Amino acid sequence: MQKRNIPTIYWSLLIMAGVALGGCLKNNKYYIDYSTVGTLIELPMAAPASTLPPNILPNGFAITDYGAYADTVTYKSDTSGTPIYVNVASPSVPGSQNTATLAIDTAALDSINAALGGVYPGYTNQTNGYGPNGNYAGWSFNGAPITSLSYELLPAADYTVSSWTVTIPGGQRTSPLWVTVNTSVIDTTTGMYTDANGNPVRAFNHNYILPVTIKSASQKISNYNTVLVNIQIVSPASYNYPQY
Repeated sequence: MQKRNIPTIYWSLLIMAGVALGGCLKNNKYYIDYSTVGTLIELPMAAPASTLPPNILPNGFAITDYGAYADTVTYKSDTSGTPIYVNVASPSVPGSQNTATLAIDTAALDSINAALGGVYPGYTNQTNGYGPNGNYAGWSFNGAPITSLSYELLPAADYTVSSWTVTIPGGQRTSPLWVTVNTSVIDTTTGMYTDANGNPVRAFNHNYILPVTIKSASQKISNYNTVLVNIQIVSPASYNYPQY
């Protein structure tokens, strides 16, 4: 993916404008002094996407990079792991280290199950997703949910975590929690189900989510503190499996 330089250009222009207008802005009634804002610890991936249910986010985890929204783990042969980044949000880069302890949040999983009312079998990957009628789906849900299924907590034996405590060194804003899915033991069996519209669909018997939240931190915890990592299985051809 080609890296764009828009952010660099934007900040360069902002600095130049600040030299000339800084004194005037502080006297403006719309001026906000961000220098007084405190420090927050957050999970950038927790920002919700408008086209998906709350906190279930798009993109292939560690396969494609579409910014902060990275929440779907697609199966790969490598075992390098996938990062869940912890960010220090503050007016300036902190000079001393910060820490955050993350943990599993089963209440968040219960909440999303209640909101969705079932498992959506047509949740597809970005490049080659096709729904029940053969239509291109992209990052959309196809059809209706399977109300007889719910999203399940990823079993502890199916993944490893580098450390639940993340340290962000002084002079930096982010550090990752590394999660590695054990693809050799995860249950990938499928079955035939009926969705809420009465259509027969094939879906996974177990649909896993890893709900991760900030349990404690050295600074105030942001509202962006919980991510629901949807474990998505794809075939080597990058099609969402099982296909219809």
